[in-house]
Amino acid sequence: MLFIMEDTTFSYTSKQKIQTCIDDLFMWLVEEVMKKGKVYKRTKKQANWTHWVKRCCILTHQCIRYYGTDATTATIVSATGGSKQKGEFTITKNTKLESLKGYSGELRYLEGRFRLANIPVLEMEIAVDDENEKRSWLSDLRRSFCAWGIIQHQFKNF
Repeated sequence: MLFIMEDTTFSYTSKQKIQTCIDDLFMWLVEEVMKKGKVYKRTKKQANWTHWVKRCCILTHQCIRYYGTDATTATIVSATGGSKQKGEFTITKNTKLESLKGYSGELRYLEGRFRLANIPVLEMEIAVDDENEKRSWLSDLRRSFCAWGIIQHQFKNF
């Protein structure tokens, strides 16, 4: 059966595209990935915020994992070692989500921004390219929160 599929379907597709599709299927079926993409993020350490850094992020029902900027979703899950995970934000029943206005700094303007908090342990801000992308992330985060039974009053500024 696989040979028939290779002859008809995969004959015009590059091996890289096929591998990417297999990796994406693995992520969706095994890892239960809800969303993936490149974002800017910063975390609050003690009383100070870190600098904005670009990261490749993956949202699952349990957490947001972030990887280096050179990472792609294909290398993150590949069997050849993948990309090194830089950190993780665990979603719990105490996690708070807040929609924020755009960030205007000396070096950049970040339009779609929101904050996740597990106070007093960790606060993290994420910024994406535009408001539509922000809405998409917030929608998927709300679905993740619903899986934890987190109620609506923990979402601010929607």
